[in-house]
Amino acid sequence: MAFYKSFAVFSAFIMATATAFVVPHAGPPFALLNETGPHNAGKLPWHALSMRASNTTQATNTTTQTTDQPADYESHFCFDRWPTAERDVIDEGMQYLRGLGGNPRLGAGPGTCSRVSCSYNAAIYWCNDNTAEYTLDNFGRIADAAHFIAYNCEYDFNGKGRFYTSGQVFFKKHWNVYITGGERC
Repeated sequence: MAFYKSFAVFSAFIMATATAFVVPHAGPPFALLNETGPHNAGKLPWHALSMRASNTTQATNTTTQTTDQPADYESHFCFDRWPTAERDVIDEGMQYLRGLGGNPRLGAGPGTCSRVSCSYNAAIYWCNDNTAEYTLDNFGRIADAAHFIAYNCEYDFNGKGRFYTSGQVFFKKHWNVYITGGERC
């Protein structure tokens, strides 16, 4: 399996490849997966992210879905900076993230970001504003942050239950998550 590292500068952010250590079966060896979003330009096929031996259980994230402030919450804003995305598509991205095993990790920031989910022009990014590499407990932390945005920063497009969302949530430990639309997935 070939791995790569790519960087591109967009505005004040450095777009980086997210990495995660996952165990494809019980015990070593470990596999290092890069760009773990489900539709990240075909760099890793969807099925490659669900490697596991048939006699093991799938990794799950034990985080909860709530519109309450996530742990370590600092602040958030809605809509202003990011184009809107369909909330149903973001929900699918959150579900995908909750199914991933491993610990998401980003290189030193501030402003180092990685797209961890992208589908139908709707994306979830997570960013590291620390001056050193930062690792989260699991991808569910990113999903929780996205859920907070999706359900606190929403509007019904036509009054018929078609919700759109965008925004960014910041955490005291100097990381953040944002939802945006208009992406080329």
